[in-house]
Amino acid sequence: MPLDEIIDQMIAWGLSKDDLAHLERLSDAKVIKALPPNKRYLRHNQRDDVVLYLNTWADLLELELVKLPLSQGIGAEALVGIKV
Repeated sequence: MPLDEIIDQMIAWGLSKDDLAHLERLSDAKVIKALPPNKRYLRHNQRDDVVLYLNTWADLLELELVKLPLSQGIGAEALVGIKV
C-alpha cells in the first residue's frame, strides 16, 4: 500500500495531523511523560524505541477510552455488562 494511502487511512481513523507529526518524530509530550524517566530520549529510527512509543501511546488512548464513560457518569457495570 502506498504511504499516502496509509496516511489517508490513519486520518480516516481519527488521527490528526499533529498526531502524525508527533508519530514521525516520537515527540508527543503526553506519551514522553508516560515513559520511564530513563527511556524518554527516543530515536525515531530505532525499532525498540518506536515499539515503546506506540505501546505507551496505545496505553494512554485506552485509559482515555475508559475515563470518558466514567466522566459521563456511566458506571463500571455498563462498561463491562456485569453488575458490580
